[in-house]
Amino acid sequence: MTALGADIGGASDLDPLFGVVDGRRALAEAAVRRLSTPRGELALIGDSREYGYDVRAQLNDDVGPRALFEIEANVSREVLKDERVESATAKATLAAGRLTIALDLADAAGPFKMTLAVSAVTVELLKVQ
Repeated sequence: MTALGADIGGASDLDPLFGVVDGRRALAEAAVRRLSTPRGELALIGDSREYGYDVRAQLNDDVGPRALFEIEANVSREVLKDERVESATAKATLAAGRLTIALDLADAAGPFKMTLAVSAVTVELLKVQ
C-alpha cells in the first residue's frame, strides 16, 4: 500500500473482480466518486453532509462562460476536501454536450494531472499522468 492508500478499483462502479488500485490511481478514482455524488447523499448512511458535488447536474443548466467558471471553482473546492490533495485547479470546456475537465493536482509526491469526461449520465476518468 502507498502513502495515498489503496481501494477496490472502479471510479463509477466497483471492479467486478475486486481488483485493488493504489497511489494516484486510487486518489483519481476517489475524486471521480466525489464529483459524481450529489452533496449530502452520504448523510443517508451517517457519513458527511458536505461530501460530493455532482458535476453531471450542471449539464442541464445553460452552460456559458460563467457556468464553466463556477464548475471549475466547485470542482477544485470539492477535490481539495480530500486530505491527500494539497492543491487543485480545474479547467472546464464544453463541446457537443460533453464537458471535459482537466485537473492540475498536487499531492505529497508533487504535481500530476487528470482528465475527466462528463456526460449527463457518467463521470469518466480519461487519463491520470
